[in-house]
Amino acid sequence: MSKRKKKSKKKSPDHPCWFLDTSVFINRFFGHPRLKQDIKQTIHTIPCYTSFFVSYEFKRSVIRTLIEWYYLVKEEGPADALYTYKESFKPGGTSIIVGAIASLLARGDVSSNKLKALSSLEALILNSLQDFQSMVKEFVENKTKCPLGKASITTGSPDFADFMEQTKCEADCTVSQFWKSQKGVLKVLTSCNDEYKKNKGFKKMLPVLHEVLKDHDRGQMISNCAQLGDAIIAIEMPAKCTMLTYDKSYESLCPLLGKEVYRLLSLSELGKRNAQA
Repeated sequence: MSKRKKKSKKKSPDHPCWFLDTSVFINRFFGHPRLKQDIKQTIHTIPCYTSFFVSYEFKRSVIRTLIEWYYLVKEEGPADALYTYKESFKPGGTSIIVGAIASLLARGDVSSNKLKALSSLEALILNSLQDFQSMVKEFVENKTKCPLGKASITTGSPDFADFMEQTKCEADCTVSQFWKSQKGVLKVLTSCNDEYKKNKGFKKMLPVLHEVLKDHDRGQMISNCAQLGDAIIAIEMPAKCTMLTYDKSYESLCPLLGKEVYRLLSLSELGKRNAQA
């Protein structure tokens, strides 16, 4: 299995660009300041690419979560909205809300001012979408033809209803045809040796990969498509790029696909590295 590269912040001439996955965007906008700084130093001046599927994942997991919280704040006020959201726990959503709160608090006290909280939230949502675009030089070929990654919000329209509708997956796409065209790749991923299977993130998606290899239409199921998001992203990434990520699953996916990967350190790993320096 490919091991994590050393701490060098510069890429070799053989790999002149980064490919940013969803986890990098999330930590760049809502992560701890040390994570944000590490991302900035790693990217440096190297051009970055991403895919429409990553864009969709970011909008589904981050922007939709922020909009749901916006609606709660609008109905209940900032403080009560937090209690309500805590009770309706959603995997991944809580960390995004906590990051958003940190961003809002840095701009001033919004805990008791409903109008200020809504205005700040709206700005955070719109700025996050704009900053996503600004980090990327270009989107790669949309091989899955997923239409949801192109969803947008019209500035000055804070009800966000159109966006929520645009990013609601109804499996009305051609991703099954994508998997049909990737039969050879599916065979490679599902016939790997046990060393790759030690990777928990990759191991978790293996049963679904086997399922889709037998019947590519199963890849268009909403739940299956979500579980195979990392595999789709790795396949769509051009070989000229290096995957920049926090997700360990790519440390199996990318080597199996003959592609490079660089996993950024988590906050705890950064702390240990700094302590040893």
